[in-house]
Amino acid sequence: MPLLFISCSKRGVTISSPDDSNLPQIEIEHGHLIFPSAGEYLKLVSLGINVRNTILKNLEDSPAFTSYTERIKNDWINNNTRVFNGCGVPEDVLDDNAVFFSILDQYGVVGIDGFLYKYDYCRNNIYVISISDAAKTTNYNDFINCRTTNSLIGAFPSYVDVIEAVAQGYRTMPDENSVSGIDIFQRGSLETSLLEDFRFNEIGASDGAGSVRMDGKLAYFTAGLYFHFYAKEKFQRKGLLAWYTSNDGPRNWFVNYEYKYQRRGRSSENTEQGNLNAPKTGENKVDKTFYEGNRGLKKYYAKWDVDIYSDYAKVSRNGGSRWIDIFENRLYQAGRLKNYLPGIPGTTQDQFHYLVKSGY
Repeated sequence: MPLLFISCSKRGVTISSPDDSNLPQIEIEHGHLIFPSAGEYLKLVSLGINVRNTILKNLEDSPAFTSYTERIKNDWINNNTRVFNGCGVPEDVLDDNAVFFSILDQYGVVGIDGFLYKYDYCRNNIYVISISDAAKTTNYNDFINCRTTNSLIGAFPSYVDVIEAVAQGYRTMPDENSVSGIDIFQRGSLETSLLEDFRFNEIGASDGAGSVRMDGKLAYFTAGLYFHFYAKEKFQRKGLLAWYTSNDGPRNWFVNYEYKYQRRGRSSENTEQGNLNAPKTGENKVDKTFYEGNRGLKKYYAKWDVDIYSDYAKVSRNGGSRWIDIFENRLYQAGRLKNYLPGIPGTTQDQFHYLVKSGY
């Protein structure tokens, strides 16, 4: 576990890591996390999950800092969302990108390299002001309320590499035509793609039809300061009010995946392929982060290929659904490409296999 020192000064609270230069230097000032450079911020985002979670836990335990996640973790509203500055954030977006929302303070603000940044989910924007200008109360209030009528406050769409744009001297989003072809302002080649549900009768279960499902997701989350390309799959049961990820169910399903992406600012591609097996115990789910960082992706692709055994399936998309007897039908539909394979030797069940290809 990392050794962290928390000290107080006239400026605020300093989180230091004297035993490891690979750990980030962080200060807490006026309730915000302050990173002295973009490199220190990237250190935290890039750390292994256990070390990162320990640091975030230490920060949240400090009375000087309240993260956005900490502020709303018990504040539920209808439709499985949590309020973010008056706007509903889907529960899955919050949970899938927990590190980002744990770095933001309770108002959605973080300080990096002499600037304050505020993420606004509703407007899908990042707002920016220099820390020196924010020292004036009227400027800070305008910043918190996203008032760009104040010329000291800039705004960028969430797909822009905002930290890099500010480092290059931009203080607000320029006319798109004027920056056409400039890497940091280009959109990626694929936006968020949600996979359709795959519901099935669990073999040997007494549950009614449609009471269990495999719930899949392929997503690229863009927040200007943080970019996350990932996929996940969950075995879920239908509760009284909502679907929930179960600790039981079949454990013989698995995922074959393949991905590639090109990060902005780089000419080479990253690629990987592999497989994920359902866990033997605990929540019946798997997930995979393809990319996570403070720079966006120029282009990206992923294949998410899930195999499970079932007699009967229900496929739902865009509010419509239909039951499919997989012993009689060999269908291809929009969204997930359905491939129905022959029965597996030694079993009495066909293999229900679906494939997702997105990007490039």
